[in-house]
Amino acid sequence: MESEYGDVLYFTKLREEFDHRFADFKTHRTTFQIFVDPFSFDVQDAPPVLQIKLIDLQCNSELKVKFREPNVAQLCERKRCQVSSSKK
Repeated sequence: MESEYGDVLYFTKLREEFDHRFADFKTHRTTFQIFVDPFSFDVQDAPPVLQIKLIDLQCNSELKVKFREPNVAQLCERKRCQVSSSKK
């Protein structure tokens, strides 16, 4: 029982330290979102220095199609999941 309490305390402190160290990421969530999906990001929310580039990017239908296509890592992950589930 004492060990379980020690584990809980350890993970609680670990979580608090993690939250403290990465608190900056929460404040920059909007900034990161522009890189996660630049094609659906609202241009008005972008930093002024990036707005024109973002408009150019969002107007490029060829790049939009390429962005929406699965990348090699996603395809490999899907294939791996299919192979592992077929072995069960």
